[in-house]
Amino acid sequence: VSSLSQQSADGYSISTGNAILGGVEVTSSNGGDALQRTPVTVSMVLAGDLSNTVNTPLTFYHGSVPFNPAGGYTATYDSASDTTIVVFQTSDGFSPYFVTSAVEAKIGGTYYPTIENAIDASSGDERIQILVDVTLDSDLSIPIEFEVPEGFDVTVNLNGYNIISQQDVFRVLGSLTLEGDGMVMAGSHDGTIPVGEEYVTLFAYGGTITIDGGTYIAQDKAEVVYVHDHGQVYINDGMFGSLSTETDWGNVLNVSNGTATVDCIVVRGGVFANYNPASGDDNLGGSFLADGYVTLYDDMSVDLQDQSHQFTGYTVYGSDNLDLSNIATAGEFYAALQLVPENGTIVLQDNITIEDVGQYGNGTPSTYCLVDGITIDLNGHTITVLTNDRFM
Repeated sequence: VSSLSQQSADGYSISTGNAILGGVEVTSSNGGDALQRTPVTVSMVLAGDLSNTVNTPLTFYHGSVPFNPAGGYTATYDSASDTTIVVFQTSDGFSPYFVTSAVEAKIGGTYYPTIENAIDASSGDERIQILVDVTLDSDLSIPIEFEVPEGFDVTVNLNGYNIISQQDVFRVLGSLTLEGDGMVMAGSHDGTIPVGEEYVTLFAYGGTITIDGGTYIAQDKAEVVYVHDHGQVYINDGMFGSLSTETDWGNVLNVSNGTATVDCIVVRGGVFANYNPASGDDNLGGSFLADGYVTLYDDMSVDLQDQSHQFTGYTVYGSDNLDLSNIATAGEFYAALQLVPENGTIVLQDNITIEDVGQYGNGTPSTYCLVDGITIDLNGHTITVLTNDRFM
């Protein structure tokens, strides 16, 4: 019997809302077929207290099919190690088996059916571990951060709601995907943070974070995205900004010197306030932009908690998400000039005006638009120069 991680359920259809707490792959030294129709007794060690079969009833899956172990199962809790030994008999002793439970979160060794139950029970001393995919149906204010444990693969759909924490918001050791509209914000602090400590909105602590939408904000003495211990962050969409006025804090994208590199953050989309992802890390430099992507700046206004904040915004454009045959704004035009291939063509679909909004690569304003070896198809539209010394 060889262990499987929680993520080994990929490719299997497990009931929605069931946290996969563990799994085993039952094999034979003589080949897998040797164990078909031969039940095997499995003893599995799982984290936390699962001995109360009323509060945390366990469900067993053979691949993607639920089954009832012959003779039931036993769940014996060991308080010294904070683990539960679960013993059950397989249906035929062959292929993967998963142990699941209808719980969304865990604090220490205690499981909770919903995230809200875990928040209500939290004292702020231990992290709230998220174990399943979640779609928010209300705003959440948490006394301490959420954690995605190692081995767990979780998707959180913000669904138009907000999550605000008094400390870090998400600490990820496993895998987290964020999607949907809504805001995630590391809370405001009173200056009593211990020396050398910092709070982070999205903390890839050796795990992987994928961002497909939403707004991510850090307040005083907090950072927006931080990568430690060779974690990985992929940003495909969303808005990112820091409200911190602290000179030593307030990074929007940052990696841990020595345990991460600029390659640990890959940006393929999104809008960034007062920060250009093309400038990379504050100490290591480089660029967080994926190959084939550029940033352009523009003044922007963002409403956060009934207050309007003014930023210099940087929007990410890429060769795979900018249709060069459908250019209708000045921003798209500036990006197209950088992304169009040699001998390529840009086709206008609307009138555009050239102003002081053109920036190239490292964010340095250009006094003209570089047009070399390409074709601009006006397509019946007009390019108007509004500012002196802006020309092609």
